[in-house]
Formats: sequence, structure tokens, C-alpha cells
Amino acid sequence: MSGIAELVSSAKGLGIFDFFLPFIMMFAIFYGLLYKTKIFGDPAKERASRTISLVISLAAASYIMVFTPAGVTISGFLSAYFSKTLVVILGLLGVLVVFYLLMNILRPGAEWNLSKFGWGALLIAVVLGLGIFFSSGGGKIFPGIGNINIGGLDSGSMAIIIVIILTGLVIWYMISGDSGGKGPPIEVR
Repeated sequence: MSGIAELVSSAKGLGIFDFFLPFIMMFAIFYGLLYKTKIFGDPAKERASRTISLVISLAAASYIMVFTPAGVTISGFLSAYFSKTLVVILGLLGVLVVFYLLMNILRPGAEWNLSKFGWGALLIAVVLGLGIFFSSGGGKIFPGIGNINIGGLDSGSMAIIIVIILTGLVIWYMISGDSGGKGPPIEVR
């Protein structure tokens, strides 16, 4: 091995990915939350507030280093989680690029009102987020939650049923019209 591959292998052997990076990430998150919420006073004005936030963040992040739920290491979970998140983001980016290109080809110069898709986009984001979380091994963090089997269906059949239901909801939303009372229903040509 040479170069970056050797460096990454050495860092993995030293436990940087297992302990140091999760520690730094949790410390930054805890400190940022305590800093922004100003629980212990205004950190910009009071040094004691910054000190208390620092000590609590260090202690909380230190506990993260010893937490290994059900055999899943935090580094293994985070690497799978962020990798799968990147794949989903790149996939969505590709879909958006094609969508906007097609919009301009089909109706050049037209203004597209996409604001009504906010809740649908949020629902899709939540479903994708939960899918990424559980497929990355996040379900093992909660030992009481096992594989969900409804009526003896396997996970592939469950996924197909969920996709069909979500597709039906999207179609129903599209043909139901604008229920906000802000004008005539959507015209489909």
C-alpha cells in the first residue's frame, strides 16, 4: 500500500475511526447545541457559560466512545449511514437535474410552481432517511425492535407494498387538485 491507502489503514489500526472521529463529532454537536440554546447563559458574554458547555460536551462525548449497542460499532454505523446518504443525495441530484432539463424542454420559459410539493417532499425525505438509518444497521441500536414481519411477508414484499402505497398517495394527491382554496384545481392536459 502507498499514500492515502496506507494512511487510512494506519488510522484505522490506531482506532481513529472507532474512537477519535465519533468523539470529535459528538463533542462538536453537543457543544454547538449547548452554545446555540444558551442554557447556561449567553456564551458570547459569559466565560462561565462557555466553560460549563465545554465540560458537559467533553463528558457526553467521552461516554459515546464506550457505547457499542448490540455489537454495532459507532464507526461502522456512521460509515454505512453517511455512505448510503451520499448515494441517495447523488441519486436525488441526478433526478432533479433530469427533471429540470425536461421541464425546460417541454415548456421553455414557463414558470413552474413547485411549492405545493413541500409536504410530499418532506414525506419522501423522511421515508428515505428512515430507510437509510435502518439499512445502515441503525435498527440494531434499539434491541427491542427486530425485523418487522406482517402476515409472514419478507422485507422485499414489504418494500414493494410500501412503494405501491406511496405511489398511490402521490397519484391521489396529484389528481385531487389544490385543496387550499387558492384557485382552480390543477388542469391535466
